[in-house]
Amino acid sequence: MSYAEIRPTLSKRNRQVFEAVLSGGPATDREVKLRLGFDDMNMVRPRITSLLEDGYLNEIAQVRCEKTNRLVRLVGLSKEVKVDTHP
Repeated sequence: MSYAEIRPTLSKRNRQVFEAVLSGGPATDREVKLRLGFDDMNMVRPRITSLLEDGYLNEIAQVRCEKTNRLVRLVGLSKEVKVDTHP
């Protein structure tokens, strides 16, 4: 599946979260929140979970959060999603 095919099916927030990972590379929930300029982790967590469940993102590692020192998920684009690099 291509991003062009799935983009119209995503809600505005899911699209923002997906594009934050697309443009910035793999990220933790907190990093996505910061990339998007949101104040609340709940603005991104449910969307990341939804994108994981839909197969658009994959959990690629567990990393230690610099702020909380807890293990958190690191997500990246699913290998199933093809991104067209041509305009």
